[in-house]
Amino acid sequence: MELNPLKQIDPLVIGAVIAIFTLTGFALRKWFFLPYIAVMEERAQKIEDAEAVFAEAERIVAEAEVATAEEVARAREQADLLMRQAREHHDAYRRETVDAAMSEVARLLEEGRAKISEARENELSSLRTQAVECVNLACAKLMGSADEETTAAAVDKLLTRRVH
Repeated sequence: MELNPLKQIDPLVIGAVIAIFTLTGFALRKWFFLPYIAVMEERAQKIEDAEAVFAEAERIVAEAEVATAEEVARAREQADLLMRQAREHHDAYRRETVDAAMSEVARLLEEGRAKISEARENELSSLRTQAVECVNLACAKLMGSADEETTAAAVDKLLTRRVH
């Protein structure tokens, strides 16, 4: 037997190996590689679609955040306006209430002063009348007679000095 490797090559075996390799390659390509490539391409397409959907979602979220921030700013402005209006309304109501109370107090004070003044005048008139009667009676008992005009003038002078 010869040890030359080139002489040991049998063309039939080489042809059979090439045929088996080719058939195996075509079979693997048809039933394994092509479906695997299709699955991988489908997966890549789904990933691209998901990335596009994710990018769209991020864009929508960014727009929503801007819109939300604007809406929050508008809501805060409106709340500030409502609070300011409520404070103004409260202050106006308080002022009206205080003014009405002060007017009522002033009216009641004026009525009270008028009643006191009227009662004072009535009492002074009654006191004058009684004082004139007492002085006339005392003068009549002491002197026998009394001049009513003189006693009235004396009582008026005394009351003017003591009461006013």
